[in-house]
Amino acid sequence: NEANADMHSRTTAREIVEDFKGEPLDYWVTGFGTGGTIKGVARVLKKESPVTRIIAALLMMPLLCIFSDLIGILGGALTMISFNIPISAFLHEVDSLVDVKDLLAGLAKAPVFAVLIAGVGCLRGLQTQTGASAVGISATRAVVTAIILLVVVDGIYAFIYYLLDI
Repeated sequence: NEANADMHSRTTAREIVEDFKGEPLDYWVTGFGTGGTIKGVARVLKKESPVTRIIAALLMMPLLCIFSDLIGILGGALTMISFNIPISAFLHEVDSLVDVKDLLAGLAKAPVFAVLIAGVGCLRGLQTQTGASAVGISATRAVVTAIILLVVVDGIYAFIYYLLDI
């Protein structure tokens, strides 16, 4: 929706540019928002702050989920081939064990995980003190916090999926 992107170009993007007036904006990380939000803000940031890198976690996480699923299947196939198990037997087992609902269950978690990762990264970034060592400490804290949150949230999803027989 182009009207949505135009609105975010006039509002959200202007707020970001004004907030960083005179300061470098290296990265803009968004964990959520519509395509219009990202398109509108990116349009203005590219023009007024061309060095800014835009990271849209919400859009990338489902793609990374699908990519990692495919790489996992490929890795399993290569392992089975190395044990002289026919690829047709492997594919038959994958087909009988993996259902579309398994893929959809994983894809349903991806946006939530994206918001968690981007949100923790932004929070720890805002809490960073000055100096190179403070940046390293904040990055470590962000990674550790995100991993713990992901494990907890994934456990909650596993429990819900178990109850729903997914």
